[in-house]
Amino acid sequence: MEQNGTDASREPDGLSENQLAALPYLVASTNLSEGARLANIGRTTLYRWMDDPDFHDAFERLRSQAAALAHSELRGLMLKGVLVLAEAMEDPSPHVRVYRPGT
Repeated sequence: MEQNGTDASREPDGLSENQLAALPYLVASTNLSEGARLANIGRTTLYRWMDDPDFHDAFERLRSQAAALAHSELRGLMLKGVLVLAEAMEDPSPHVRVYRPGT
């Protein structure tokens, strides 16, 4: 239940249940307006939450974790891509083999 524009029941980390529920939508969205829409909260509420240091820190921490995970996934895919390309370059079939200048 909200009192004076803030959630009355707060979790131990300083965030309300509504704030915790909204964070995944906000982190996964391309912008805050889209995240607010997906989380079913008003933009005004979101911007008020972003002024809350606990919420802002949690948002930034989750966003950083998501970026690190995406970076790790891309590095793994890059290695797989290089291996597939190397195999294709050596394939005996001219329909599969990748063009290599000078060969």
